[in-house]
Amino acid sequence: MSSIRPLLLSSLLAALACALPASGRAAVSYGGYTFADIAFATDATQLEAGFVHWLTGGTVDPDDAILDAQLTGFSPTTGLANIGFPDPGVGAYANLFELDFTVLPARNAVGPDIVLFEAFGPDPYEIAVRPRGGVFTDFLTYAENSLVELAATGPLDSSPTYALEIDISAFGLPAGTVVDAIRLRALQNSFGNVEGDPFMAAVANPVPVPAALWLAVPVLVGLAAIRRRGGAGMRS
Repeated sequence: MSSIRPLLLSSLLAALACALPASGRAAVSYGGYTFADIAFATDATQLEAGFVHWLTGGTVDPDDAILDAQLTGFSPTTGLANIGFPDPGVGAYANLFELDFTVLPARNAVGPDIVLFEAFGPDPYEIAVRPRGGVFTDFLTYAENSLVELAATGPLDSSPTYALEIDISAFGLPAGTVVDAIRLRALQNSFGNVEGDPFMAAVANPVPVPAALWLAVPVLVGLAAIRRRGGAGMRS
């Protein structure tokens, strides 16, 4: 069964790349954006050593389950705090993460294709994207003024929130390119600190999906969750 599950998942995901409007899903609105309810990241991975601290309290060694709980799905009440910050009382916080969009990848179309949400900030970031079936691009730098402040409540009721709009074209990729993952790293802000607070990411321009295949979405989400639980630790 373990060899059949990845094959089934791959086959269903390939079917989702067919070309009809992705319109039969519930919509989620946040901060002036509207997304399909399955447009949010499905898997979060820590790619370097270090602790993680989440916005609602707690500091731990790398833990896939905690990362997924903080960064995947529609999660405006969770998120990571101070990534990259050298906390003298705990040790360095990790500062390289990958977010995968397993169920609904992004397509390079008009306007922003992926939106990364940040609390407190704005903080500058480096972002890389992965074309489906390919390798990650070089990192691009997004300065503090690249982020747009939102009229939306963040993970803490008093926290301001920001959106970092990612256009796949900026990475030199042609129109129609499908991207299924991003990597992110916080950079030093205007206060001289590295302390990014990412809390979720979503696909704004999704790959079109035939309406009939929306019936398979619950299966895809379940398989993606099973695959996440099957591994632990950091991916290199």
